[in-house]
Amino acid sequence: MASVGAVDKGDVLNGDKSDGSGRIECGDTSGGLNQEELLGEVLEHVSRAFYLSIRVLPGKVRLPIGLGYLLARAADTLADNPYVGTSERRADLGSWSRILRERRPTVQNRSFWEHLRLYVRENEAVADKLSGAGKLSGEGAVNRAKGCPLLAAAGLTRGEARLLERLDDAYELYLHLDPFALEQVNLVVQTLISGMQLDLEFFPGAFRREAQLEQYTFLVAGCVGQFWSRITSHYLGAIEPEKLPEMEKLGVEFGKALQYVNVLRDMPKDLECGRLYVPLKDLEEFLPPVSDEVKKELFNHKEALLPYIHKALEHFRAALHYIQKTPKSAFLLRLSNIWPVAIGLGTLLEMVRSPHWPCFGQRVKVSRFWVYAMILASTLLVWSNRALEFCFGYMEKLIDKAEKKILNKKVEDVPESGACTTEKAPPLGATPALCPG
Repeated sequence: MASVGAVDKGDVLNGDKSDGSGRIECGDTSGGLNQEELLGEVLEHVSRAFYLSIRVLPGKVRLPIGLGYLLARAADTLADNPYVGTSERRADLGSWSRILRERRPTVQNRSFWEHLRLYVRENEAVADKLSGAGKLSGEGAVNRAKGCPLLAAAGLTRGEARLLERLDDAYELYLHLDPFALEQVNLVVQTLISGMQLDLEFFPGAFRREAQLEQYTFLVAGCVGQFWSRITSHYLGAIEPEKLPEMEKLGVEFGKALQYVNVLRDMPKDLECGRLYVPLKDLEEFLPPVSDEVKKELFNHKEALLPYIHKALEHFRAALHYIQKTPKSAFLLRLSNIWPVAIGLGTLLEMVRSPHWPCFGQRVKVSRFWVYAMILASTLLVWSNRALEFCFGYMEKLIDKAEKKILNKKVEDVPESGACTTEKAPPLGATPALCPG
């Protein structure tokens, strides 16, 4: 790894321009390569949550982190292509990985960009056909069930389609990164792609060992915490070189925490697609093919999933330490880290409390109002490690209290055995915004 040099913290919000070699120093917002559009409109449409964090990041790290996300999201979209078989998806991932690794001029990869645009056109044709047949309409005409051949509405979101159409521009930005950013972005995206390849090779099926889940969460999320640490250390001096190994380790745990939330929250949907990431043998009966009657029994396994809620909390504890060890002078960096932790903890609490998790056809989430309240509260909490510790402990206690109700069979408003409701679960709004008011 390239040496990590300290940067004056007074420069945290200043953007650097090209060094004259054609490479873009992180923070350049000159717009010559459509950087603002890619990290603005395109990023917002593929991930509003991540876009929120990106917008408050200091300028020097916004480009490599945001661009790394877009390049990885493009790979994820190729891995979930519902119109081709597994071998074709693996081949597309391999081609994208090779292009990023070889770094040939954009024009020399013209056939790949055309291949992506053809994919987008095919997706639009299928969506139009389904919409015209009355199966989908409006926003429903775009994908909400990526990569699952069992679900009829598979396809691309509008944001994903836009990203694939503009991927050559994103790649051009990638080629113009400075050497350190280029190596780190390539490393993290290659690691993420290896996780996607693992997913395609292993499933349909089920993980049987905890080590498989840990490896998977590192490949698809934990490595991002490592990348984040190296980038912010190198460009912002937010992490001193001698402390970087410790922060990288905490960053890996941070990423795993967020992925545990995804795995648990999306488990019913993943089961329908033939993927069981939680290594619980009793859940394998819910892998396809499975009858609707058997599906209704999924909720009865909620208690067995509680240890994985605790495992997620262990990882979130490391994420809290990560934030606390980030200098208070880098308050924007701390804010961008607080938000995903708060949303993750809120989502865990909603899952434990909800009568709709785990149930097929349901998905729990915190309300939009909750997110706004949390963001407002975080602007005060960001300055105090003790306040962050208190609020984290408060959320832990709420989760523990909800778990005890489940274990004591005192949960009110919970479906009877085999009675998962079919009505869509509204986002619950009663969860405190990270901390009592």
